[in-house]
Amino acid sequence: MLAQEPSGSTTTAPTTTTTSTSVPEDGSSGAEPGEGASQTTVPDTAPQDDFRDPAAEPEPVPRESLVPPPIDLTSLEELLSTKRAEAVATATAAADAANAEALANVADLQAALDDLTGRAESIEQTVRRARAGEREAAAGLERARDRRSELAVESYTLALSGSSPTHEASADLLVDSEAFERFVRTSEYSGAAWGALEQGVGRAEAELEDRSATTAEALAEQQRLDREIGRTQATLDAAIADAHRIAAEGEEMISVAAATGDDLAVDGLGPTILGETILSAEDLAAFSARRSGTAPSVDLLELAQLFVLEGTAEGVRADIAWAQSILETGNFGYRNSMVSTSDHNYAGIGACDSCSSGFRYDSPQMGVRAQMQLLHTYADDNLTSDDLAFPPAGRTPERSSVRGCCDTWMELSGVWATGPGYGVKILTIYNEMLAFAAQRQRDAKALEALLASQPPVAPETGQSTPR
Repeated sequence: MLAQEPSGSTTTAPTTTTTSTSVPEDGSSGAEPGEGASQTTVPDTAPQDDFRDPAAEPEPVPRESLVPPPIDLTSLEELLSTKRAEAVATATAAADAANAEALANVADLQAALDDLTGRAESIEQTVRRARAGEREAAAGLERARDRRSELAVESYTLALSGSSPTHEASADLLVDSEAFERFVRTSEYSGAAWGALEQGVGRAEAELEDRSATTAEALAEQQRLDREIGRTQATLDAAIADAHRIAAEGEEMISVAAATGDDLAVDGLGPTILGETILSAEDLAAFSARRSGTAPSVDLLELAQLFVLEGTAEGVRADIAWAQSILETGNFGYRNSMVSTSDHNYAGIGACDSCSSGFRYDSPQMGVRAQMQLLHTYADDNLTSDDLAFPPAGRTPERSSVRGCCDTWMELSGVWATGPGYGVKILTIYNEMLAFAAQRQRDAKALEALLASQPPVAPETGQSTPR
């Protein structure tokens, strides 16, 4: 049924092929789930060399024979116009918020730096005053000591000679200062005065010590503030650089938003497997709900949300993957399929003509994840397990023999399924989805305009109208 890498959850038989069917005119897939054909599928434990059997597999469809259906550009541009406007608005709001936060951080740091600078200027003045006070206290101590020395010389000289000593005599007498002090302290003439001068010297020494301590404290605070100013300035410089970076990133984010959908190829082999998802989960679910054919057996909106979530994580176009699953599951009805709803297998992974069943997954999310990871593997020849958004749900990319085989959905023809029209069928359904979503958008806008044009309804007051 479907040409896939095995997930390792079941064992399957060697390859067989089936013929693919065309999409009927009623718009349903018209195909049994997994239509197209299967290639070799073996247990996940099989050696790499045993996985692909050239003798059993069909040859891939030559690139020159792959002609994709034209993309519905009218519908696509309608959808992209709205999506771009929404993306730009979202990106602008995010950029503005990031810029505002960055600028607020810069402003806070600048205010903190200004406060520190003001405190530093104040402490500098304190240091100058403290040093001046220290110098004044030192001078006062020197004066007190000089007065004490003068008294000692005068008292001793008078006691010995009864006259004032000359400068030279005072210098000689001061040689034995201890003798001076003993004499003066016991001298009837100057004992009281000496005691007063001694107290003055003590007070001057204490004043100098206090002023020196004040100076030391002021200097320590000045040094601390200088260090804090340095750290804050460095943080501010980094914040300013961050603000410039954030502003540039915001502009880039808005530019990218404005280019939403530009990577959706509309020539060559058509859209690539990897790229942006254009349609919303609501569009996908509504399309399948309106599509004729077997009634869906799953909650379409919940499943579509998983497709968008997992597809975005892997960089796969989830909306086109949804078209693939519509083809593979018969619009999620699983009629006459070897996989069922409970298998959570939305891409016929592991299903083939000679197989008893396809692979089974533990939950809808794991089934969608396996499909997205496998599509990512097909589209990227350098993909590794570490590159995946989540741990591998099936065979690791490194062990996949089809890694990097297909850039586009058209190239899945003859590889994912043996039917040469496999890619055409997927893109035909996708075109239907684009037209449906565009009309759905127009209807919503028309309804919005109609409601806006209606006069407001007066609220009921609960009072009866007077007769």
